[in-house]
Amino acid sequence: MRAVWVGLVLVLGCSATAPVPDRKAPVVAAPAPAAPDERDRLWALAPEGATLGIVVSPRGVAMLDRAVTTAQDVLTSSADFAALQAEVMHGLMRAFGTPSPTLAGFGLSHDKGFALFVVDGGRGERDAPPPDSATAS
Repeated sequence: MRAVWVGLVLVLGCSATAPVPDRKAPVVAAPAPAAPDERDRLWALAPEGATLGIVVSPRGVAMLDRAVTTAQDVLTSSADFAALQAEVMHGLMRAFGTPSPTLAGFGLSHDKGFALFVVDGGRGERDAPPPDSATAS
């Protein structure tokens, strides 16, 4: 079954033809930098001595949530994935205490970004705006 999925991905991924660049097209200057946004505000929250930082925009949080939902839907869509689904659900239960974690369960929402910083000593500090009372339920 895995061979079928890998073959399907290869056929679909390799069948698209890349556009040929037009050598006579005028060179366009790079766009101006985007205005400061939520990510810049979250990077500003980095504590002193941070050695690693992960910042996700509100759009990125929504996309990650949708990706997890889609993966769960795919796993439940076919009996072929039953063994893999059992492993994933067991891992989620062990890691998070629930087989279907939600953004609200982590104190996050689709409307706000997320930042995680690791400071010296490997201690992590999470910075995220507090969820609105309407989205925390």
